[in-house]
Amino acid sequence: MLGENLVFIRANGRAYALQDLCAHKGMPLSFGTCLAEGSLTCGYHGWTYDVETGKCVAAISDGPESAVPGRYGVKTYPVEERG
Repeated sequence: MLGENLVFIRANGRAYALQDLCAHKGMPLSFGTCLAEGSLTCGYHGWTYDVETGKCVAAISDGPESAVPGRYGVKTYPVEERG
């Protein structure tokens, strides 16, 4: 859309749009999966993003002590559902 690749996801009854590009290795987030409600996990190295804020909330490949969460993120876009 307008030159930007987006991924759309529904969570908690709402639609969200995020940049379709993982901040880690540039893989499309659209190849990822939803492992927990309200999140989108990249299928490549497992970086997990909050769908509302776009902030990285976990780096599954690094484990629970990872310094990645909170330091990286992807762009989010407003979504308005009609009809």
